[in-house]
This record gives sequence, structure tokens and C-alpha cells, in this order.
Amino acid sequence: MLQDRSATPQDLSASFQQATEQAIRALEAYRAWLQAQLGAMPEKVSVGRENYEFFLHQVALLPYSPQQLLALGRQELDRSVAFEQYEKQRNRDCPNCNSLPVFHWRSNGPKKKNWRSANFSRRRAS
Repeated sequence: MLQDRSATPQDLSASFQQATEQAIRALEAYRAWLQAQLGAMPEKVSVGRENYEFFLHQVALLPYSPQQLLALGRQELDRSVAFEQYEKQRNRDCPNCNSLPVFHWRSNGPKKKNWRSANFSRRRAS
């Protein structure tokens, strides 16, 4: 229909509305199917190395291998921990700066510690 140059805006609008309603019905049917199948689905699924690499390169369009992504993730974790330490050192004399959340890394993920309400005010220079 988009190739038909004689189509009026009203025709296009009606066609779009019909396609939208079809898409909504399809998504609702898919949701119902997923909910019906949920009990039979395994909680943990391993897609395998070959399928994961296919996903990375062909779907996500990333040029990295799983090992490179792991190294990049570790590098980013190290960078964020280092910058947190820089900020702590920079703000060591700032009494209001300790009210921000502090995260401590565990092997199974981040753990919040010393959570207080965020106060972004800084001590004013005299």
C-alpha cells in the first residue's frame, strides 16, 4: 500500500489502524501462549557457546567474542570501583557526601551497603 502513490492519507490511516489491531491481537495471543506454557518451561537454559556467538555476531551485531565481553565487563567493573575510590578520596572532608549509596561487589552480584537517602549537596568552598 505504501508503494501505491494514489493512496490517500485516509486510506493509509485505515490500513495502519488495521495492521495495528492485528499486531495487538497477535501480541495478546502470544502472551496467552507464554502464560500457558510457563509451567513447562525450564528456569535455567543454556543456549550453548555456538548459539551465543551467533547471537552476538548476527543479532546483536557485536564484534566481540564471549571472552572479550567478559574482559570488557571486568575492565568496566574495575573502572567504576576505581572512580568510586577517587570520589571518596576527593570528598573525604565533605560531611554530606557520605549519604550516597555505596555498593560492594560480591561474586553473585552487587550488594547495597550503607544505603541512606541521596543528598547531592556538596560542601561550599569558603
